[in-house]
Amino acid sequence: MQEGDSIKLVQWQQYSETSATTKSYELHNDRNRIWLSQIGNSGSGERGGSLYIEYSGSNADGIKIQVRDTSANKNVITQIPYLNIQPSQWYGKSENERKALLTPYVEALKAQGRQRRHSHHHPG
Repeated sequence: MQEGDSIKLVQWQQYSETSATTKSYELHNDRNRIWLSQIGNSGSGERGGSLYIEYSGSNADGIKIQVRDTSANKNVITQIPYLNIQPSQWYGKSENERKALLTPYVEALKAQGRQRRHSHHHPG
């Protein structure tokens, strides 16, 4: 991480109570130990959510992050494919150029779907 860069781990609860949908944790160079807080749904509502990395800087390709689950229920972390297209990559482009931008994302979603179906049929 370069000077002036900012990296945060953002915890997000999709179906949360409106007053508590996110919580952010500032990340630093080297090891960061973070214990996620319960956010939203203090009652019997849905649990779980997503983790996002929020980066502000000019060296995104140089950032390497590893996430380890140390909870009692190991392997509860699932990587979700994401789509990150800048306006300059989309607007003014042909249909084929746009499809080329979308294809890796769609293929990652398909692969994740196949993996989930396989793990449900063949528990490990």
